[in-house]
Amino acid sequence: MAYVNGGHEPLIHFNKFGIAKRLKATGPVVGMMTEMQYKVEHIQLAPDDFLIGYTDGVTEALSPDKQLFSKKRFFSLLEKPAASASEQIEKIKADIYAHIGDAPQFDDITMIVLHRKPKY
Repeated sequence: MAYVNGGHEPLIHFNKFGIAKRLKATGPVVGMMTEMQYKVEHIQLAPDDFLIGYTDGVTEALSPDKQLFSKKRFFSLLEKPAASASEQIEKIKADIYAHIGDAPQFDDITMIVLHRKPKY
């Protein structure tokens, strides 16, 4: 798979063994400079591997007592992946919403998960 990351949180490649790799930015934040060039990187996803993208609003989600959800907590949810991309999102979403409770949020909470299904 080819990818470009314009300054967002790094995509995370994970599998049944946990986090395999964090895919760093390949250029500066999109839109900051005109005519900027971005490096194209590649990664091989094996069958049953996952790739997750997320905004900083996920790890910076606040509890009613102003505690961050945190990268540590988010990454811990990737150590034992679900059976599918939709189950993975639901697992993370449930944990984030339990953390947030009724606290107002100041940022978007956005995630996308890709799952390369195994061959059957």
